[in-house]
Amino acid sequence: MKKIISFLIAAVIAINVNVAVAAESLNKTELVSINGYFCYEKDGQYWTMLDGDEYLIFNLDDYTMKDAGGSFSKNELSQYSTLNSNCPIGNPDGWYYCGYIDFSSGGSYTEGCYISSGDYDSKIYYTGPLAQTAKYIAKISTKQVLTNTYNVKIYLHNINQNKWETPVSSSLSFSILTPAHILVTGTTSQLYDGFALKFLQNSTGETPFYYTITVS
Repeated sequence: MKKIISFLIAAVIAINVNVAVAAESLNKTELVSINGYFCYEKDGQYWTMLDGDEYLIFNLDDYTMKDAGGSFSKNELSQYSTLNSNCPIGNPDGWYYCGYIDFSSGGSYTEGCYISSGDYDSKIYYTGPLAQTAKYIAKISTKQVLTNTYNVKIYLHNINQNKWETPVSSSLSFSILTPAHILVTGTTSQLYDGFALKFLQNSTGETPFYYTITVS
């Protein structure tokens, strides 16, 4: 519970810095993933870049939480509190696991994608077991203006076989005219209770970029 509470109230403190200096730091330092943020180490601290600004990352697990027991109701526990938990459906073989998002009640989630130094594994998107008549639509969208194309492998977790199927290769192009693509829809959703995306380094689109997964 301490880890869940820590994540829910965790914050990044914005620091205004020279963008050129920050970009130079990114190029010279190896990136690591911390709660979905791609970070680099500087002066003994971890930093990340968001929209041209440099942010300092604080890990609240290093602090003692006092008087927090029972202070969060079930409704206040965000679906994103599962980021550091073990996913109910596991993950594809060889996956760089960095948590999962619980979409069993729908919702949306935005994360960054960095493919300049290699393929990028998304979080696991868990939709949960569905009734036979239930359907959902999962889509991916960006706010990119110019056309950017990404080679993507789409992994689906089969409910009946309880395993990850062989990925489907796809090419997704985003622009101001085509901001979104459907990933899973219609009756096919009855066969799957989760999915994941691998963005390939050989894509021609800009990086880093942010995308949003929406399940409804």
